[in-house]
Amino acid sequence: MSLPCDIAMDLVGLYKDHLASPDSVREIREHLSRCPSCRKYYRLYDSIQYRTRKRGAGAGGGAPFSSDRYTDLSKRLKNRHQQQLTAMLLLAGVAAALTAANLIKMSSDRNPPR
Repeated sequence: MSLPCDIAMDLVGLYKDHLASPDSVREIREHLSRCPSCRKYYRLYDSIQYRTRKRGAGAGGGAPFSSDRYTDLSKRLKNRHQQQLTAMLLLAGVAAALTAANLIKMSSDRNPPR
């Protein structure tokens, strides 16, 4: 089964906290092995967790990230991911249109009107 990126991103927290089911763990591992965008999200999530623990543990380290701040960051990451997907689809559409136009031109050059 192929796991969509938005679901993979939703499962990252459960996966990192060892709360995901064995099937979910298998699916997220498989997805992360193939998807560079979700791997980047996973590493960012991992670094945020590390910084949160470090800030809370050390003297003078400041308060850990608040739930609101983390939620905001998560939303911004998902929005950026969505924008990147939209841009890729737009570029693919433009490339397809240019290819089609080029094929039509090549076809008309081979068969001039009589």
